[in-house]
Amino acid sequence: MMKRYVPEKFTYEILLMIIAAFVVQSGLWVYTWFAFKRAADIIPLHYSIYFGTDFIGSKSKLFILPGAAGIFLLVDFSLAFIFKKKDPFISLLLIIAGACLQIVTFAASIPIIQNIR
Repeated sequence: MMKRYVPEKFTYEILLMIIAAFVVQSGLWVYTWFAFKRAADIIPLHYSIYFGTDFIGSKSKLFILPGAAGIFLLVDFSLAFIFKKKDPFISLLLIIAGACLQIVTFAASIPIIQNIR
């Protein structure tokens, strides 16, 4: 008989990943909000090592990255809950991908916000 490697129910570790993803997402919003309050009206949004600042825009564009990450998080976890009965492995992959996406998005936001100072 084949052993199941994917739990049928959400375990403590999976719940911890979901909570961690939402905590990172909340931290990203707070970090962006504090940067928004102290930023000038026009800010650099992309910096290249070859050309320096190559994309500038209004400070309200700072919220595009956390907003997109939040939408992806909600879609990702919604799909994970839909697929948890049909295919628990896909559900687990979606939860792991959602948590990793939040970490990568937070890491990508740090240089953008640090460049504002």
